[in-house]
Amino acid sequence: MTKISITRLVVSALLLLAILLPAGVAEGQSIIVTIPVGANPQGVAVNPLSNHIYVANQGSNDVSVIDGLTNSVVATVPVGTEPHSVDVNPSTNLIYVTNLGSNNVSVIDGSRNVVVATIPVGTRPLGVVVNPATNQIYVGNGESNDVSVIDGLSNAVVATIPFASSPAGLAVDPENNRIYVITLGFQGVTSVIDGDTNNIIATVDTGSNAVEVAVNPATGRFYVTSSMAGSVSVFNTSDNSFVGSIIVADQPAGTFGVAVNEAVNRIYVTSFSQGDGNLAIIDGATDAVVANVAAGSGDDVAVDSATGRVYVPNGPDNNLDVVQDPVAAPPLSVSVRVTAAEGGVRVADIAITNNTGSTISHLEIHGSIPEGATLVDATPSEFQIIGGQVVWFSTEDIVPGGTLSGYQYDFSGGVGNPIVTVDFIGSTRGSVSTGPILTSR
Repeated sequence: MTKISITRLVVSALLLLAILLPAGVAEGQSIIVTIPVGANPQGVAVNPLSNHIYVANQGSNDVSVIDGLTNSVVATVPVGTEPHSVDVNPSTNLIYVTNLGSNNVSVIDGSRNVVVATIPVGTRPLGVVVNPATNQIYVGNGESNDVSVIDGLSNAVVATIPFASSPAGLAVDPENNRIYVITLGFQGVTSVIDGDTNNIIATVDTGSNAVEVAVNPATGRFYVTSSMAGSVSVFNTSDNSFVGSIIVADQPAGTFGVAVNEAVNRIYVTSFSQGDGNLAIIDGATDAVVANVAAGSGDDVAVDSATGRVYVPNGPDNNLDVVQDPVAAPPLSVSVRVTAAEGGVRVADIAITNNTGSTISHLEIHGSIPEGATLVDATPSEFQIIGGQVVWFSTEDIVPGGTLSGYQYDFSGGVGNPIVTVDFIGSTRGSVSTGPILTSR
């Protein structure tokens, strides 16, 4: 995600449960955990496919890698000097980090958590955003007044776009190949870049002291925060027209980070007022603030659309607040981790988390065996083979927020990775499946 100086292998793919509540209803969002990270965390980004979260720690010159299932730091990756912003290409599982002090971008391989390339860019790179549709990365260079365009395949700068003043916050509309760039200062201009030509095709008056921008391609709107206002401004992407402002904090206040959950049309805005950080949750259908959570320090924000979890750095306290948005959460999170064992055997570990507010029981867990593969073993041993799948019937309760683990099966040979489907019964009932699984190394 992109942010300015004061702010911003394995796959879990989940079925989303969207429940829209009327405006003004208290939805019960709260911090579910606070995770210690490096010094002065600024930028944060999420890979919804791997359920990993990446935090740029400006004070310790590294990136914390967090497992979204366990809410624990699983790796710390050294990068350049003063890492500031971070974004992810889920398609390639590569992570891009701007380094303010060393004027470059570190590229991290998400499957190994190592830096695989360092790309020189302009002076004082601030924001970064990835267009996964084109595999191009855009970097706002605050002092050289330009945007570097990086080809994700060659890790080379392929274009440099000049700006009149400091480009900082960036966002992308991958469906229309448009990049939105905030320039710092009192003029309050957002420029729109055509990703096909790398030309600026429009400039929009988005208000003074604009900071960050986020786009919801599904609704055709983009959102701009301001360091001198306790509100976020809303615009149409079709003609860049102003829709209105949403007040999220009492004055004196500033809004900084902004993120969009396209799946459920929710917008998340961080603000800082009178010494306190806040996360506002907005219903994009009504433009109403439906919840406020005392979280973070008014810096960056990122959301995992698969789990409905929102991540907010807290720079002064060197940690990351995790907030669960229940409207955006699936009933169950099903995670499958495939690892290689001896003798060509692969091991699939299953973990199931209850995201509902009531106990879930009577699980029916189906694990597919990849085409051409042979089942070696399964745990627990009370399983059946039904329709070519490993099947367990569990009556073990999963309390709200609890995780059921210990289900595992080993197989050898074959092509591809397993798919796991879980049928469940509780106060609600339904079925959740994983998507494609990437093998960890």
